[in-house]
Amino acid sequence: MNNNQIPVFLFNGFLDSGKTTLIKDIIESEEAYGGHNTLIITFEDGEVEYSDFWQEENEVKVVFVKDEDNYTEELFYYELIKKYRPKQVVIELNAFVDFNEIKFPRNFVVYQEITLFDATKFELYFNNMRPLINQLVQYSSLVVFNRCENNENLSRYRRNIRAFNQNTEGAFENAEGKLTTLLNEDLPYDITDSKIEINDKDFPLWYLDITECFDKYEGKEITFNGYIRDFTDE
Repeated sequence: MNNNQIPVFLFNGFLDSGKTTLIKDIIESEEAYGGHNTLIITFEDGEVEYSDFWQEENEVKVVFVKDEDNYTEELFYYELIKKYRPKQVVIELNAFVDFNEIKFPRNFVVYQEITLFDATKFELYFNNMRPLINQLVQYSSLVVFNRCENNENLSRYRRNIRAFNQNTEGAFENAEGKLTTLLNEDLPYDITDSKIEINDKDFPLWYLDITECFDKYEGKEITFNGYIRDFTDE
């Protein structure tokens, strides 16, 4: 990327799908975002807000763009980029705004596109707005389903989005905000057993899952091979 190009990170999804919450979590936890003069351009005003205090604390500037007549290159380049001179731009899109129809500056380079869905409403959206779902996920590298507590349809939802985009990854977030890319059916053992034996080849997958979702292993007896270093001679 040359010095004139600006990395852009897209977050899209329906209203109240969790876009603002995820953006704030990433900026607060990832050094590459927070504290490095990030400009957030948002196309909707949801329940979660970007407070003035939060913006100042994280060196972030948030600009709301609501009038479709303002979706012009002049706005994004001359009024925003020239004014704030960001090192990166995060765009929070409304699901009904087609990114491809917006006149962004040529030096905007999309690094990643993430789509979010409320898992409790996804089936309704999929059955009634399938072309719009296709538009949302066709270029997304990651699709996040949140509010997944006790949802038995997640594997089907993942298959649904991969019908539109074979290369996208699916991630699932429960009510407590814990995120995982694995479903129970992805595991090489039966998670419902009270005693689980972890083979050496399955250890990395188990380690990843228990790190992300410890609660579902609580009270179970886990057997695996390990190594204990002897420090007595040091």
